[in-house]
Amino acid sequence: MKMSSITTKMQKINFKKINTIVLIAFAALTMNGTNALAGGNKNTETGYLEISGKIKIAGNGMSDARITVMKDSAVARHCKPDAKGRFDIKLEMNCVYYLQISARGMTTKSVMISTVVPNEALAAFEYEYPFNIELNPYTGENISSDVPVAKLAYQEKYDGFDYDRFYNRDSEISTKTTLAVKQ
Repeated sequence: MKMSSITTKMQKINFKKINTIVLIAFAALTMNGTNALAGGNKNTETGYLEISGKIKIAGNGMSDARITVMKDSAVARHCKPDAKGRFDIKLEMNCVYYLQISARGMTTKSVMISTVVPNEALAAFEYEYPFNIELNPYTGENISSDVPVAKLAYQEKYDGFDYDRFYNRDSEISTKTTLAVKQ
């Protein structure tokens, strides 16, 4: 066999490999490109805020506690903590939620959580925020659970979620004042 015929056969084999690779690459791009041309390849991934923690009463877990997740003034779902009072809840981004934490014989508490972020690119991230909440025995005082005991929102200075320190301080002062006036 002559060298030129070997070279020709090798070129044909390489040409077939290249054609196969190009064809596969073209098919893959076409499938993704069709989606992109149809407007279906937009970044629709959204992140979430994962709230986890423990419901306590005098340091003990609350196995009979219940968390009601409110979204847009409607019940989105109910969550039950484990036997030690631990819970884990994932919340969609760019929404406002109210968590109502209750248990038999305890005063219900509400926490407002805004998952709204300042720009759409941040909505694709997954955030975590751990917190514990303590329920107090119901004493007959009419403290409204409609008023959140805390507010949680995205804080640009922390590049993440944190509670509103001013709201929480004012809420605590207001609650103590209300109790003092009633006595």
